[in-house]
Amino acid sequence: MCTLPSENPAQLVAADAIKLIGQSGMGGYVDIDDQQDKRMFKLDCFPNPFNSQTTIRYELDQSQNIVLLVYNILGQQVDLLFNGYCPAGQYQVTWPTSRGVPSTGLYFLCLRSGKSQITHKLLYLK
Repeated sequence: MCTLPSENPAQLVAADAIKLIGQSGMGGYVDIDDQQDKRMFKLDCFPNPFNSQTTIRYELDQSQNIVLLVYNILGQQVDLLFNGYCPAGQYQVTWPTSRGVPSTGLYFLCLRSGKSQITHKLLYLK
């Protein structure tokens, strides 16, 4: 859900933990404030870009239910890597291309917990 300030809707759009701030005129900028999600969990992939598989590493600062999903550029779910409860700590998952990467391209890895989420870009090259 987005909220717009009543005095000038073009200046601020906020959605959950991400805040976009725009300045009027030609010299505008966009600022993304996602520090809240970075404190709850970390997400990284290596190698990226990848050819046959990539290793996904994530760290949780507290025990929680999480969902780890992969989406294509059209927003369609390609794979479900994990859905369940995890104690606080570090985890690692390998995502092989044989599990459903249909073609070369950009994919999005999404780690969700409650109302928070973090997204990481993956580039698959044949």
